[in-house]
Amino acid sequence: MWWAGEKACTWVLEPDDERLVECIRPQQTAPPGLTSSSIMKTLFVLASLALSALAQQALIISPTNGSTITAGSTLVVDVHQDESATDDVQVAVVLGLAPCLTGPCGTPGEPGVGTILFKGEFNPQRDPSAPEKGLHQTFTVQVPQFSDQGDNILSLTHLQMVGAVKEASLQTNGIVVNVA
Repeated sequence: MWWAGEKACTWVLEPDDERLVECIRPQQTAPPGLTSSSIMKTLFVLASLALSALAQQALIISPTNGSTITAGSTLVVDVHQDESATDDVQVAVVLGLAPCLTGPCGTPGEPGVGTILFKGEFNPQRDPSAPEKGLHQTFTVQVPQFSDQGDNILSLTHLQMVGAVKEASLQTNGIVVNVA
């Protein structure tokens, strides 16, 4: 079916296999399938997307993408939290290290976070001596002694409750680090 002006047109197959076009003027003014129920569902989805957009991401700002870290060493990971226009509740973060075994690194957190370096509460604060950092929290973790050398994804999985109804928002992102 397609629209030709105000008419809905369809192909009609006749017994002799010749195609005829049949066009009718519909009684409704909206395209087929557009009902008040579908409009409400669309508005609900748009509202959910807007709520998700209000959820501000947490990002690893140190080490930086492409940094080299040493297996068996202590690593300081600085996580920045964007400002939020709503009263978000920070719940937790998970820091993981996963090797990129087959070529370039893929999406952080897929198929998993790898070795968990930290799991726990996330409570970003402002540092008066470094206001340019905004809201952030520093984590000191141990890089496993027997980590796969080469490219690894250092991932951050962040859980927060957002909006007036405190809807759960789970995000995963990360950086590529070289383990030496």
